[in-house]
Amino acid sequence: MSGQVFRALLIERGVPADVIRVEDRSANTWQNVELALPFLREALAAGLTITAVCKWYHRRAIHPRVGRGLSPCG
Repeated sequence: MSGQVFRALLIERGVPADVIRVEDRSANTWQNVELALPFLREALAAGLTITAVCKWYHRRAIHPRVGRGLSPCG
């Protein structure tokens, strides 16, 4: 599902449009991670907690103190 579709769903469910970040330029998963990193760094710098999910049942919190980089799930 594209980022714009998820954005529309979030807005329908009451998430303010100005807090949603969409990465829609990538052609593959690796590019998606690379192009999303600025959004993640922005959130971490603001002190927000980020949840990364590979499968709906795999959730883990990425805390600002954990590592300096991110790796896609394999």
